[in-house]
Amino acid sequence: MTLIRLLVAVVLLGLVVACSFTPAGSSVTAAAALDLVRGQDPLFTGVMAHNPEAIGQVGWFEQTETEDGWEIVIRIGWEDCPAGCISEHRWTYTVTAAGEVTLVEESGDPLPTDTGVR
Repeated sequence: MTLIRLLVAVVLLGLVVACSFTPAGSSVTAAAALDLVRGQDPLFTGVMAHNPEAIGQVGWFEQTETEDGWEIVIRIGWEDCPAGCISEHRWTYTVTAAGEVTLVEESGDPLPTDTGVR
């Protein structure tokens, strides 16, 4: 019985390693691209996928596959977000198949400071 458990553990470990390994030159997965962008700023840590039916969604991301990887837009809003947020700030990033992250555009209202004052 112990030998069977050991063999199952070895097979499972091999599957985990095989699934998480990305050979050089291969495409970055959607999840990996999002993790790379989230690592650019602590503000992005808890940002979830955009849900157009959600009321009061303060922060969200939209992710689109491109010819060479991914485009990820992150939006953070504030002030009366149950009504759609009066103020907002957006960042647009690209992530190449090789994992290179580039900030393409940053736009919107100036971000408030920790005290809430802009």
